Amino acid sequence: MAPPTYYQYALNQFINIKSVEGFPVYRDGVTDDTDNINAILSTYANYKIIFFPQGTYLVTDTIFVPVDSRIVGEAWSAISAVGGNFYNPTSPVPRVQVGNPGDVGVARFTDILFTVADVLQGCQLVSHSSFLL
Repeated sequence: MAPPTYYQYALNQFINIKSVEGFPVYRDGVTDDTDNINAILSTYANYKIIFFPQGTYLVTDTIFVPVDSRIVGEAWSAISAVGGNFYNPTSPVPRVQVGNPGDVGVARFTDILFTVADVLQGCQLVSHSSFLL
């Protein structure tokens, strides 16, 4: 599948995750961006194309991506897991969870890296319910 160009969408159909008032996202590889990323995605992901400018978005818990979301990075923006929530190999935790069980739809990621910032043997990089990706 060729990467999407989104040429058919108007500029107001995009949202820069760095520019959502009241929900600062730092992408500095140091600050925990988990809560604000989740708040922005739960508010806008079904209605807007979410743009992640280049950087490392550090997360300490699962990021939930609703079905019918479109997420676009810039120069391989990285969502990077860190911390004890992802450490237990007998009870893995998803770093990115796409949809809920029973959801039907599409989620599209372009130019996004899913990484870890430490040895995290309990980190499941991406988990999804049984719908089309």
